[in-house]
Amino acid sequence: MYRICFFGLLLCFAGELVAGTNIPIRLESENRSSPFIDNPVPELSWKMEDRRQGAAQTAYQILVAASPKLLAADAGDLWDSGKVVSSQSHLVPYGGAKLNSCQRVWWKVRIWDQNGVVSEWSERATWEMALLDKSDWSAKWIAAPELAEVRLPELDVFLKATAWDAGADARFRQRKPSLLFRKEVVLDQKTDHAVMRVCGLGAFNLTVNGEKVGDHILDPIHTDYDRQARYVNFDVTDLLKSGANCIGIEVVDGWFGQYVVWNGGFSHGEPRLLAQLEVEKTDGTRFVIGTDIDWKVHYGPVIRSNMYAGEYYDARFELPGWNHPGFDASAWPAAVSSKPGTPKLVAQVAPPMRFHKVIKPVAKHSPRKGVWTFDMGQNFAGVVRLKPVEFPRGTVITMRLGEYIRADDGCPATIGVSATKVHQTQQYVCKGGGPEEWTPQFCYSGFRYVEISGLPEEPDLDLIDGVQLRTAVEPAGHFRCSYDLFNTMHEMAVWTLESNIHGVLEDCPTRERCGWLGDAYSAFGAWFMNFRMDSFNRKFIEDIRDSYSVHPVDGLLMEIAGGKRRHGPPTMYDWMNATMVIPWRQYLYYGDGSELERHYKYMKDFADAVFPIVQERYNSGKLELGRKDRFFFGDWGDIPLVETKRNGALLFPAETPAMLTGTQMLIYGFQNLARSADALGHSAERNHYKKLTEELADRANAVYFDSEHATYGSQSANVWALYLGMVPEKSKEQFLLRIGQEVRMEDRGQITVGQFGLGPLFPMLTDTGNGDLVEKLCSAEGGRFEQMINRGGTTLWEYQGRCHPGSDPIGSLNHPAFSGYDTWFYQYLCGIRPMAEFPGFKKILFKPYFASWVDWAEADYESPYGTIQSRWKRNGDTVIWNIVVPPNSCAEIQFPEGSGKSAETVPSGKYQFRLGI
Repeated sequence: MYRICFFGLLLCFAGELVAGTNIPIRLESENRSSPFIDNPVPELSWKMEDRRQGAAQTAYQILVAASPKLLAADAGDLWDSGKVVSSQSHLVPYGGAKLNSCQRVWWKVRIWDQNGVVSEWSERATWEMALLDKSDWSAKWIAAPELAEVRLPELDVFLKATAWDAGADARFRQRKPSLLFRKEVVLDQKTDHAVMRVCGLGAFNLTVNGEKVGDHILDPIHTDYDRQARYVNFDVTDLLKSGANCIGIEVVDGWFGQYVVWNGGFSHGEPRLLAQLEVEKTDGTRFVIGTDIDWKVHYGPVIRSNMYAGEYYDARFELPGWNHPGFDASAWPAAVSSKPGTPKLVAQVAPPMRFHKVIKPVAKHSPRKGVWTFDMGQNFAGVVRLKPVEFPRGTVITMRLGEYIRADDGCPATIGVSATKVHQTQQYVCKGGGPEEWTPQFCYSGFRYVEISGLPEEPDLDLIDGVQLRTAVEPAGHFRCSYDLFNTMHEMAVWTLESNIHGVLEDCPTRERCGWLGDAYSAFGAWFMNFRMDSFNRKFIEDIRDSYSVHPVDGLLMEIAGGKRRHGPPTMYDWMNATMVIPWRQYLYYGDGSELERHYKYMKDFADAVFPIVQERYNSGKLELGRKDRFFFGDWGDIPLVETKRNGALLFPAETPAMLTGTQMLIYGFQNLARSADALGHSAERNHYKKLTEELADRANAVYFDSEHATYGSQSANVWALYLGMVPEKSKEQFLLRIGQEVRMEDRGQITVGQFGLGPLFPMLTDTGNGDLVEKLCSAEGGRFEQMINRGGTTLWEYQGRCHPGSDPIGSLNHPAFSGYDTWFYQYLCGIRPMAEFPGFKKILFKPYFASWVDWAEADYESPYGTIQSRWKRNGDTVIWNIVVPPNSCAEIQFPEGSGKSAETVPSGKYQFRLGI
C-alpha cells in the first residue's frame, strides 16, 4: 500500500500519474494497419487493453512525426494533438500539417484512463501517403503490340470443355494469352525505401527479381473502370539489391477485358499496364522508373483466362528466368503506348483478395471411363490446386467444376451455364521432366464437385485440394450453441458469405458474380456480425456512388454496383434502395460518420427522385407487378405454400405483392435516411424524410392492410410492417395477437418469406412472444432448411422451395441474399446488439432470448472497442449468463420478463448473472 502511494507521488512530481498496464494497442489508419492511403485527412484508431472493470479513456494525445527518430524523442513535428479530453478512440481525424504524396509518417498515442492516469506511449505505427495528384504519375500506360500466338490442339480441348455454345467458343478464341512485361533496373547503391505502384488491367501479378510480391490475388479489386480503377502499392525495399534488378508483371483480361461472357458487352478493352517504381537511396536521392515503350513484352503460359470460365495454363510455354535480371529478352518486342485504362486512379485501401481455407476432397468416383469426379464435401468459391504430379510432356489435365451432379449424366453442373454460356473449367498441360504443381492465379469458381479427365492413370484422392479465394475481410464474429441445427444453419450462412465477396458483394459465384444491391443489403446484418466490413464497405459505397453517373435519370442509380455489368432498363427501385441502407448501417456498426456524410447527398438525391415515381404508381392503380414490369423485384425467392401461385414466374414473389414489399423497402430506406439526417445534425431534413416515410406507409396501408383481420396477408409483409412500425395504431393489439397465429395455422408452420423477409422474421416473432416458432420453422419437415440440408446443401440456395427429390436443383446453390436470418443468432439468441444513439458499439445493448430448446449459447463480436462476449448456459432452473463489455465502452442490459431483474447500465468489464427463468 505504502509503496504504491509513494510510487504515485513520485509520478505526480514528475508531471502525471502513469499506468504501465494500459498502453493503447492495434493502431490503425483508415481502418488498416500500416497502409498506403490517399486520403489527405486520414482517420486514426486504437483500442484499450485494460481488464479492469470500468476501464475507459477520458483523454488522448497523438504524436505524428516525419521520422522514427523524431517520434522516439516525443516530437510530433507533423502533429501534436496535445491532451484532448475525449473518449473517442475510433476514427479520430488527423489534424496536423498538410501531407504530401509519397510521404511516410510515424505515429503513436497515449491515453488517460477513468482515474486520470496517463498510459505509456503505444508502440510506433505508420502509414504512407500514396499519390494525391494525377501529376504524380510519371509512368505511361502501355500494352502489347500485335503478337503471334502459337495455337496448339490443347486449346480445342479446353474450349470443348468450357464453351456451352458456338458464340462463347468464338469469343474465347479471339482472346490472347497472358502478357509478360519486364524491365531491368540497375541500382548503384542499396535502397532506403522503395515502392512499386501498379495498375494492371484487368488483373496482374507483380514479381521483383523472380519473387512474387505479396500474397494478393486478382489485383486490382473490381470497379467500374469507366469511372475509376484501383492501383496497388507495394513496399519492395527488401526485394531490391545493388546492381541489376528485374521487374516482371504478368497481366491478363480479368474483369477489365471480360469479353467472353454476356456477348462481349461488358469488356472495357484489351489488357494494359501502368506501373511506377519509386526508390529512395540511402544517400537521400530519389528517382522514379515507370512503364513506357522501353519495357519488353511477351506472351506467357496462361493461354486463356476468364473470370467466369476459368484458366488454361500450358507449362510448356513457361519462360524460366523471364523475370530475373540477365535474362535474354533481346528478341522480345517493345511495349506500345496505350490509351489510359481509366479516367481516375485511386489507391487500393480496401482488403485485397487472398487464398484462405484449404478444402480436402472427401470422395471420388468414376462416372465413365477415363473420368473421375471428386467431391470436395463443401460448396465454396475458389480454385482447384493440382498437387505435385509427374506425367509425360503434353499431358492435358482438364477439370470441370460444378455445384451439383446432374441427374441425367452424372456430370458436375451449375445453373450459371445457361446464363454465362461457359462451364467453369481449369486446364493444365504438363511440361514433363519432373514433379509439377499448379494453382490458378487469374480466376475463381463456385463449386463442390470437380470432374477430371486426361489423366494417364487413376488418381489418388489427394491429387487435388480446393483453395478458397475471397476478399480478405477479417472474421469478426463467432457463434455456437447446443442446438445442432442452428450451428449448421450458421455454418451454411458463413460459407455462403465467404463465397460471395470478391471486390464486390456478389449474388452468387457461379452465374452473374456481380453486386446486386438488393442482395447486398438484405444480408447486411449477417455480413456485419460475421466479418469486419468497414474498410471494404467504403469501397463498395463508392461503387454505389459511381453508379449514379451511369443511370440516365438524375438521382437514380444502377441496381448493380461495381463493374460494367448491367441489367436491362435500370428500374428496380427496391434494389437501388441500398444507397439509403448501407451507409447508415456502416455508421451504426462502425461509427463511420465521415462515410455517412460523404454519401448523404446521394441518399437524398435518390429519395427525392424515387418518391414521386412511387406516388405516381399508386395514383395509377397499376399495382399488380410481374417480373417483366420492372418496378420492384419484391421479396425475391419466397416460398408459396401452393407452388402454382407463381404462375410460372420462378423466384418472382408469389406470397407477397412486389409492390408492397418494394414500398416497405423504401420505407426502410427513408427511415435510415431520416436517422442519417439526425446523426449529421440536419433536423429539418430529418423531419421532412420522416414525413415522406409516413406518407409511403399510409399509401401501402390503404391498399394492403386488411383491417378486419389485422394482417397484410403474408409472413414477410407482416414482419416488415411490425419492424417498420407501420401497423395502424387501432389495429396493433389485434395484429400482435394474430401474427403468430397466422404462421402456426395458415402457413402451417412453414417459412414462406423470400430474401428480404428472412432478416426480420425470427426477430419479430421473438419480439411478439412467438420465439418458439423459430425452432418450429427451422426444423419443419419439408421446409426450407430441412430440404437443403437433407439434399446435401452446405451453402444457402437461391430457390429454397419444394424441389422434388432426385431432380436437379433450381437456381444458385450459393446465394448470400438468404443469409439474413443469421443475425438472430448473435443479436437475439446471444443478445449482442448495436444502439443507434451510440454507434460503433460505443454502448452495447445486451438483450438475449433464452430459448427453451437451447441449453447453452455463446457469441463473440469484435467491435471497434474490443471483443464483446455473451455466453449463457442452463443449470436446472437457473440460467448462468456471462458477458464481457470491452474497455472504453459500456452496456445496457435488459433482462427477460420473469427474471426478477430490471434493466441495468454497466461500464466495461466482466459480469455474471444468475437468472431464475
